[in-house]
Amino acid sequence: MFVRLLIWAGLALLLYRAVKSWMGGGNRRVHTQHRSSKQVADDLVQDPQCGVYFARRDGVPLNVDGQELLFCSEECRDRFAAQKE
Repeated sequence: MFVRLLIWAGLALLLYRAVKSWMGGGNRRVHTQHRSSKQVADDLVQDPQCGVYFARRDGVPLNVDGQELLFCSEECRDRFAAQKE
């Protein structure tokens, strides 16, 4: 009798975890990586035109007076360039 109870409890636990992971509530561990010199930095930068923060690797560059500025989109870059003219 006790063995059957343990088996049912184990099956109930497995079913609970399966349903929980399907519903998106499962514990997801975040794996951290050590950055190597070849890896692109995921630093956040702020768009000088609209103020949105975005990952540096996704930035659209524009060289202004010898300084590289990064923008969240080509649209913001173009609006900024038009205002500078």
